[in-house]
Amino acid sequence: MVCAISVRGRFFAGDLLASSASGALIAAITGLAMPAAWPHWAAMAAGMLAGMALSVPCWLVAGLCLGMIEPMLQIMLAGMIAGMAGGMAGPAPTDVVGLLLLGLACGAATSLAMACIDWALRNWGGECH
Repeated sequence: MVCAISVRGRFFAGDLLASSASGALIAAITGLAMPAAWPHWAAMAAGMLAGMALSVPCWLVAGLCLGMIEPMLQIMLAGMIAGMAGGMAGPAPTDVVGLLLLGLACGAATSLAMACIDWALRNWGGECH
């Protein structure tokens, strides 16, 4: 029996799931860890650095299922963006669900943007197919 979803489709779904889950986790952690009194520029920089550090374990776990190279760039970029967003959002009345949804959106947007870039490079890349 042949699977109805292509290998590329399975990797796209896996990348989307991995980036969204890691973004949600990272935004929640950075949002709860950043002091609310910090100015936005400091929270953004610290959130980005924390997001990069926190994305490594997420990448290693996702790499067990998707291979180590496939999800790396997306999860690292999603971690940076979700960390910045979570750090700047701060712990508004301990709204963990809001932070999780913010990170989920950051991870999904990153994954979809990377898929669009991949599609464009594959289809508009001239002779390099």
